[in-house]
Amino acid sequence: IAKGNTATIYPHNNMLEYGHTYRVSIDKEVIKAEGFAGISDWTFTVKAKAPVGSKVRVDASGKGDFCTVQGALDYVPDFSPTHYYIYIGKCMLATRLMSLSRARG
Repeated sequence: IAKGNTATIYPHNNMLEYGHTYRVSIDKEVIKAEGFAGISDWTFTVKAKAPVGSKVRVDASGKGDFCTVQGALDYVPDFSPTHYYIYIGKCMLATRLMSLSRARG
């Protein structure tokens, strides 16, 4: 999603593996913006291991279990009888959240 001079990429849920490093390349023709020359060597690493338990923290600085509220919501299993607690620290809500209410069995 591109807005102004910011492009945001949302990978599909559960497609990135913990502890792995990924490389992103974007050809200059993909984003039609003045001065954009493409990206050829940007990398990022996913946290070493998944969070454990029913209490998780969201913090955009990377100090929490997740950097986004959506990531924390995706962590909660569907129809779980367990109550999950998501503590929200510094973060930015830039999009609608999906699956805010999930049925418990």
